[in-house]
Amino acid sequence: MQQDQTLERILSKSERTYRNYIAGRWVDAADGRRLAILDPSDGSHLADIARGGSEDVERAVRAARAALAGDWGRLSATDRGRILHRIGEGVLKNIDLLAELEARDVGKPLRQARADVEALARYFEFYGAAADKVHGDTIPYRTGFTAITLYEPHGVTAHIIPWNYPMQIIGRSLGAALAMGNAAVVKPAEEACLTVIEFARIRGGGGTAARRAQSRHRDRRGGWRGIVRPSRYQPHFLHGFGDDRRSGAGGRRAQCSAGHAGAWR
Repeated sequence: MQQDQTLERILSKSERTYRNYIAGRWVDAADGRRLAILDPSDGSHLADIARGGSEDVERAVRAARAALAGDWGRLSATDRGRILHRIGEGVLKNIDLLAELEARDVGKPLRQARADVEALARYFEFYGAAADKVHGDTIPYRTGFTAITLYEPHGVTAHIIPWNYPMQIIGRSLGAALAMGNAAVVKPAEEACLTVIEFARIRGGGGTAARRAQSRHRDRRGGWRGIVRPSRYQPHFLHGFGDDRRSGAGGRRAQCSAGHAGAWR
């Protein structure tokens, strides 16, 4: 996979608009609304994201269910593991750009942001290797009878990603869910969502089977702002959900404190 040049354009502030990612496609919110993302270091405009609503959520959930009934649900555990490995490789190939974007968006030191990118890749490597290692059990029972247990996917899973460790949390939650064959909907925090959205773009480079996630965002007051779920093989990402952009005051103050201190540098 090639390094994602979109990240370079975002960091140079020449391209700053993200749409929802559903069923392998980038789409606007149903009502066309957007939310502004600010750089916590100086309050400047960093990007815009689609502001999702209930209609966008329904589209994401329908796509996730279709994924389970389609190609994604028919994949073997071994094939799922291979897809997760490719996603991890794609993350590492974009490590410099993801780290700087995380530092700018979250307001954390660049060294920590880089460590978070490495952790995200490692989670997908781990769960990729574990995908075909989860087995059922044979349980002793009466003579002439055999009792067994089998592990099955839950179905469509929802993942709420906090603002402080977006990449690490998406790795440990989404990676495990996909390894076990679930479809997923991911909701990143609107204060720190850009690397999660870019992760959806990188996932798309991991092959058809890796492109079935959907994501959307919502304000804390209004509703879902970001969802990821696999439609065929990938999760879906939707952004900006809600009535207004009222983020948690405490989280915003923490971001600004780190940013004003120049910590991300």
